[in-house]
Amino acid sequence: MKLSTAASKFILITAASLNIGAYGFAPPPASWASKVLNNSGSVPSIRPSTIASSMTSVVGESFDTATNSSDEFQKLSTDISKLKRVLTQEYISFFNPMVSSWYAADVSFDDPMTSLSGVDSYRKNVDMLAGRTLMGKILFEGAGINLHSVTGGEITEDESGNLKISELVTRWTLRVTAKVLPWKPTAVFSGISVYNVKPGGKEGVEITGQTDYWDSINIKPNTP
Repeated sequence: MKLSTAASKFILITAASLNIGAYGFAPPPASWASKVLNNSGSVPSIRPSTIASSMTSVVGESFDTATNSSDEFQKLSTDISKLKRVLTQEYISFFNPMVSSWYAADVSFDDPMTSLSGVDSYRKNVDMLAGRTLMGKILFEGAGINLHSVTGGEITEDESGNLKISELVTRWTLRVTAKVLPWKPTAVFSGISVYNVKPGGKEGVEITGQTDYWDSINIKPNTP
């Protein structure tokens, strides 16, 4: 079929304005359009195999994107499960050792009596309470934590398509004996620790902050 150059241009402009091509798909690329407006003014035919190939490419790209997103979600879910196991072991051993690779370098810690930041400060605080430092040996003995539960860590997606992790929450009971006092009283109190966690870090996920709430002092209302 022979068309004038003006007619060929009209077809292309109309198709582009409707955001469809002659076959109901996205407008053809500029390289194809240049072939349409050849010197002969003829509109070449498009082979079905060419259309099928283009559709396969588009579908393939969409499938790869969905697969990558699924793989990322699965890996993140696996890393969160590992973190929960690490926390469980840390509580059982009273953070001996504290697995610092799961904590951000500037991790923060807050409880009703203490506020600090940094992995080293975090570790020293725990070691003191456990009696593993010189000061700790003078002040405390018999420290231990009973871990009752580890919850949270659900994965969601924000408006930009980025994966986010909800807070992890541990419920525990802490006991420690104040050996510095003549009658060596043992304190027992319970509470929760709320961990802020994000994707990234050495292990795939990392703790960026921990806030402790004690049942006897500042526990949030309706907290399980």
